[in-house]
Amino acid sequence: PVATGTFSIQRGATVPSGAYAITSNVQLATQIPLSQPVGVSGVFYMQTPSGTIAIPFKTATISGSTYIVTSQPIPTSVSYPLTMEIDSVTVNGVPIKLATPFKTSLTTTSLPSSLDLASLGLLAQVTVQAQDGFGKVRSDWPVSISINGQTVATGNGVVTAYLPLSSYAGVYNVTVATTVKTPSGSVVVNSTQLTVSGPATYVVSVPSGVISASVVDAFGTALSSSPVQIANVASGTGSVSAEVLAGTYTVSAQAFGYTWSQTVSVSRGQTASVQIVVPTAKISTSVVDQAMGTTGNWPIQIVGPNGAVVASGTGAVSAEVLAQDNTGAPLQYNVVAVTPFGTYSTGSFTPSPGQTATKTITVPTAVLQISAVDDNGYPINDMVSQVDVYFANGTLYRSFSSAPVSVEVLSGQQYTVKVTAQQNHVGTAQITPPAGQTVALRVTVPGTAGITIGGVRIPISELVLWIVLVIVIVIIVAILLMEYSNWRRRRLMQILAPPK
Repeated sequence: PVATGTFSIQRGATVPSGAYAITSNVQLATQIPLSQPVGVSGVFYMQTPSGTIAIPFKTATISGSTYIVTSQPIPTSVSYPLTMEIDSVTVNGVPIKLATPFKTSLTTTSLPSSLDLASLGLLAQVTVQAQDGFGKVRSDWPVSISINGQTVATGNGVVTAYLPLSSYAGVYNVTVATTVKTPSGSVVVNSTQLTVSGPATYVVSVPSGVISASVVDAFGTALSSSPVQIANVASGTGSVSAEVLAGTYTVSAQAFGYTWSQTVSVSRGQTASVQIVVPTAKISTSVVDQAMGTTGNWPIQIVGPNGAVVASGTGAVSAEVLAQDNTGAPLQYNVVAVTPFGTYSTGSFTPSPGQTATKTITVPTAVLQISAVDDNGYPINDMVSQVDVYFANGTLYRSFSSAPVSVEVLSGQQYTVKVTAQQNHVGTAQITPPAGQTVALRVTVPGTAGITIGGVRIPISELVLWIVLVIVIVIIVAILLMEYSNWRRRRLMQILAPPK
């Protein structure tokens, strides 16, 4: 029966000869809304006087709402005991076969207008959060919930779903795919078992930290072009940062031809800053011309270990160099300048890390200002045809075709200066100039004393000869004139004398 009731006939009432017409209002249930967005399937067992009736049901979505749809109507006008048995729950389209079917007792007249499976004890709302070691929910980490090899819910950083309790469905697996790396370089994928016993928020925390590494020289200047690595994890140039699992890591950098390494331990929620300091020093050097008091225009080099040229320039050069190798052993350097006066060096020296070593090579030069004078000390530079400067061993150093001459020489050595003047007269002088001085050297050329007449230099001896010659000629002319005068007088007297 789907409806029951009673009626009574009053005494003395007229009874129809045929029958009574009885009208009953019967209520039937074919769709029952669900409060949760899940699907279920199972059987209603309705106990009637005629026996137990099995009514299978399943879930359907109508206009965005989820309903339990029965295979046949359930009369709700008559109260019959009703047992609801669910053997499968569908979450996000994935069916979950219940290991233990869910059962609950109802009556046909007490079927609710909306069936709340959470209140009945089948479902629980579960939220899973993925957090890093700093307690931050990571929206860039995919999170998934699975059971029996099937993924039933996914999200980024957070996932929320209505799930059957583990007492019916079993234990769930929660997987968090992180971007965290381990010391071996593998990416951390956290897998955790989840037992659902009621509504709750579960936090999957990955014990991560951050390594921030950089490389600088001993002066604190970033070596922005040097490769830096966190072993098996990340690499960069000048600096690198990476999120890692708590543990011990090796940070290394390549600079100045060596690899520099440092070990660092990172704990949960820690940002470990690692700065690799390369033990460098600076060398600033120059070569000075002592006589001129200025930097000489000569090649200069900074020579490193094994004779390798670290830097070169003209007059001056600077460079940043290693003070120690990667074992801590000190390194030696030398500064070499090549000048016309020979090769000079500072000798080996060992700079300290962070030190600026200033090295100056001073070349002990002097300047000779050479001029020529005659026997009386008068300048005869315009008569000079050649000036030769010789080393003490007789080797020619420099030669010039005129005077005066300014020539730079090495101090502390003896030089011989030879000056050749008009008519191949030669004068010499020897000198040992002091360092840093300009020395005026007047070379006397013997035999060049005289006077200049009409641009012609006449030596004194020649001049005296000419004077004597002129005097002799004058005397001879005077004698001749006197003799001529005496002859004319005698001749005139002879002409004027009376005849004998």
